[in-house]
Amino acid sequence: MKAILASSDITKIAGGAALVEKMTGKPRAQINIAIINEASAVEFAHHRWAIDTMTSLAANFGGDIEIVHLLAIPLDKAIERIAVADMLAVLGGNVDWLKVVFDRTGFSKVLPEILKDKLYHGSSAGAMILGHRPSVQVQTALYGEEQTFGVTNYLDLVNLSILPHFNSTDMPDINARLVRLESKSVDYPIYALSDNAAVVVDGKNISVIGSDYIKLIGGKQGE
Repeated sequence: MKAILASSDITKIAGGAALVEKMTGKPRAQINIAIINEASAVEFAHHRWAIDTMTSLAANFGGDIEIVHLLAIPLDKAIERIAVADMLAVLGGNVDWLKVVFDRTGFSKVLPEILKDKLYHGSSAGAMILGHRPSVQVQTALYGEEQTFGVTNYLDLVNLSILPHFNSTDMPDINARLVRLESKSVDYPIYALSDNAAVVVDGKNISVIGSDYIKLIGGKQGE
């Protein structure tokens, strides 16, 4: 599996577009993208960030762009649209609602097969869903209140947890203290990412690019 997990879209991170070229094996002018933007549907707030993200992706990659509405079309049609893409980009919003959509449409079951030959790029909620679900304290810090929609776990496709928007002025509660407490309660790595950093999954190899991030295991700094 190849994945880029970030707080924001990959074009905001130094060297990000070049990394997508390397991981897809195609020049950016030819990279096709399928975008899923379901997570923001339950959030009542300005969604300019979603428009900005899609605009940035369109400006940096010159191939075709498909917007895949999982709740609006049958699963087989969604798979057809993703099949022509080189990268699947899953945007932010409420990650628990995103998991509901994935489960309700059957997308959770087919995604592992899709990821055998597609680069996955998750931003914020789209990054979090690939790993383990964080605690209630983190959920509250991200969304202001606990909105689980009955969700108790994420996809668990990678053995880690992503905490996005680390040190963001918009989400001051996502800070080093919260990350340390979170890491002490689990036995897998916690990656707290600013909007300038991303976790890169390339098969069994996991690395971090960018700046302003921390990796903690059991409350201690990881390599």
